[in-house]
Amino acid sequence: GLLGDLGALVRSGDVDVSATLALSEVVAKEPDRHLASYALGFASSVGGDFLPEALRPKHQAFVQRLFAARLETLGWAPKPSEDEDTRLL
Repeated sequence: GLLGDLGALVRSGDVDVSATLALSEVVAKEPDRHLASYALGFASSVGGDFLPEALRPKHQAFVQRLFAARLETLGWAPKPSEDEDTRLL
C-alpha cells in the first residue's frame, strides 16, 4: 500500500525521512491497528544507529509523545470490552 511504498522510497533515498516522521504524527492518531503499526514502524525506524548520538534523546521524546498516551490507555493486558484489533495492538 501507500505507506509501504513510502517506506521503500525512504530506504532508497528518493524521499527524505522527515516525510515519514511527519506522516507518523498524523497516522499515529488513527484507531486502525494497521495504520498505528505503520506509524510506530516509521517513527522508530530512524532510531538506533541511523541517528547521531546527540539526536537520540530527541527521537525518544518524539516517539514517546506520539505513543505514550495510547500505550497507557491500552495497558499490558487486554480488557474484556476491547475488540480484536485493539487487542492486537
